[in-house]
Amino acid sequence: MSLTGQRKILLMNSHSREGVYVTPAMGIFKVAEFARNRGIDCDILDYDIDDDSEFIKNAERGEYAVIAMSVTHYQMEADLERLWMFRKCAEKSGYPVIIAGGGQEAAMNYEQWLDAALNVVFLGFAEVTFYEFCRRVLDVDQEPVNLSAIAEGLKGITYRDQDGELVFHYAETMDHDKFREMFYDNVLEMDVPYQKYWDYLRQSFKGRDVGGAGFIFEHVRLYGTSHCPRRCGFCSSQTFLPFSQEAIPKISMLDADQLVHLCVHHYQKYGAKLVIFSDDDFLVGPGVGARRALSFCKGIIAAKNSGDLPPDFHFHFQA
Repeated sequence: MSLTGQRKILLMNSHSREGVYVTPAMGIFKVAEFARNRGIDCDILDYDIDDDSEFIKNAERGEYAVIAMSVTHYQMEADLERLWMFRKCAEKSGYPVIIAGGGQEAAMNYEQWLDAALNVVFLGFAEVTFYEFCRRVLDVDQEPVNLSAIAEGLKGITYRDQDGELVFHYAETMDHDKFREMFYDNVLEMDVPYQKYWDYLRQSFKGRDVGGAGFIFEHVRLYGTSHCPRRCGFCSSQTFLPFSQEAIPKISMLDADQLVHLCVHHYQKYGAKLVIFSDDDFLVGPGVGARRALSFCKGIIAAKNSGDLPPDFHFHFQA
């Protein structure tokens, strides 16, 4: 019996080790939402707050054609154990499965991960490539899997072919229009179970002293720039896109009106009371980024005056 057209994709994160403070893995949710909006059914397993038993049963039934994890270096042993567990469970069904990886660690250390557990690694911002790859997998749904045929013409992907030779294709250099689509249009279309995370935090912080400033549980994380302009020696974030893309990308930014709209959207849709802009440097230098910040502040003041945002809506920035 063929499961073509019925099988799903599983996306999961590594345990963050953050303890009681957990937030949605936005990269995973963005990848999943992009695929869902184009007809691919995706499950998300968040190891910070989810039990994996039902997902394991789904894998044993052959429901997942692709199982992908955003891996980490500091949890590599646990990540490998989970990836191999899911592979073995999925193979019990008799249906083919592809084990994939993504995120900064997978991209920067792709050979080791391919040798250890993964069939394929996605590079850079992978929403488009991951969707197209999964669409092709679901279209053919065959055994054995021919990665070279499935990945033909795709950019931002690396794998070993049937002869064991490494194949590496740089990701397309992200321009402003593509950044806006991924970090604005796609974010507006997303349905993130924020309440699930906020309830988890409330329970985790119950009875704890969170400081005189208090703690706002109803918060969301957003990104307004593609990457950081700094080249700090302790930080690998600024090398992620240049490593993944063939050309060094220019910094792309959402404009002030788009940032304001994202804040209003998350307040009105989810009930958020705080927005954390997770960009490494929100100001992006003293020029256009600083002017954008001033325009953003004016837009927020206008949104509060009009009632689109409450007076006590809060923000957190890094700069």
